[in-house]
Amino acid sequence: MPADKRVEVLLKAFEASLGRLSLVTVQDVSAWWEQVDKGGDVAARFGEMLVEPWDRGAVLGVAFYRLLRALQTGRTVPSPIRGHTQGGEVTLGDLVREFNEAAGVKALAATSLEGVRVAVDKQSTSNLSALRDVDVRAAQALLRARLEAGEVSSGVVAGVGQQAAAGGVRSVVRDMGDRDPARQAWIRVSGTGTPCAFCAMLLSRGAVYSGKHEALRHDVSHPNGTHGYHPNCHCYALPLFAGSSIEGSRFAANREMQNLWYNDFGGKGLKGKSGWRSYYYRKFKR
Repeated sequence: MPADKRVEVLLKAFEASLGRLSLVTVQDVSAWWEQVDKGGDVAARFGEMLVEPWDRGAVLGVAFYRLLRALQTGRTVPSPIRGHTQGGEVTLGDLVREFNEAAGVKALAATSLEGVRVAVDKQSTSNLSALRDVDVRAAQALLRARLEAGEVSSGVVAGVGQQAAAGGVRSVVRDMGDRDPARQAWIRVSGTGTPCAFCAMLLSRGAVYSGKHEALRHDVSHPNGTHGYHPNCHCYALPLFAGSSIEGSRFAANREMQNLWYNDFGGKGLKGKSGWRSYYYRKFKR
């Protein structure tokens, strides 16, 4: 199978796995909220129950980045996950097995890739505990704000939980990319193909984002619940390397939104945001 076809298969499996993580987290948080004692510091208990789904997301993010990097550049980066193959060299089969296990699917066959050796570049690895603490504390802060405002329901809490669990994927991928000198840019991708108006606007920008750009940040403590991602959002930031192509069908939504923003709608930077939302929902009736 050609490398570009393997990347396509990988992205499809990654998006499906992110969707399953989101769905399971929404179900688990909804059930938890219905039975939990709402007295005392319920936000503290909320944070405790988010650790496990965040960790699952982090393992998926690490495995995804390592395999994508290898398929795109022929080399990969060290893993902060115990149990992952370490050392100065791994095989593509090792990386495929790591991803398949994290994703819960057999996205690619590892057997035929056992002999494909992949060098591991020397660089620092992500501090997963620190990243998790930031995301979990942010989710707790947002829940406390919703409680104080009287804006809490099972659906609201589940959305915050989903955002934090998906943050395990997003935060780790972003951090690994920020540490990686081979990563050249980012592009926002819709995991569903039916983005909301906010996400569609960010998709329209194409491969212009740096790791510190607001559109890539996962920040559930923002007054609107997010900077770059909102509750129940299925978008993600895809790292791009030398030779990465954004011409395929995977990025059709980016090209469509770019055409709408700059040509059809005629939006120009910040001035276009106010009317974009109503324009977008009139056009797509979403």
